[in-house]
Amino acid sequence: MIRHGRRRDRRGQSLVEFALIVPVFMLILLGMLEFGFVFDHTLTIQYASREGARVGSALATAVASSAAAAASRPTGQPSTP
Repeated sequence: MIRHGRRRDRRGQSLVEFALIVPVFMLILLGMLEFGFVFDHTLTIQYASREGARVGSALATAVASSAAAAASRPTGQPSTP
């Protein structure tokens, strides 16, 4: 009968240890997941700003070259597309 009482105590001890460790593991797991989301969003913002700068510089060059071409045309001549 004494052995049975110890078994029950050990089962309770396991339950208490599990209850103490699970929140720590969940905190670590969710922290890693959140870090992954933040890292993904950072990469997305970097890529979007890089593409925006590339498109903006390409459009600025195209607009500047067409404005320079229009300025170099003599007046009175129609523009050709």
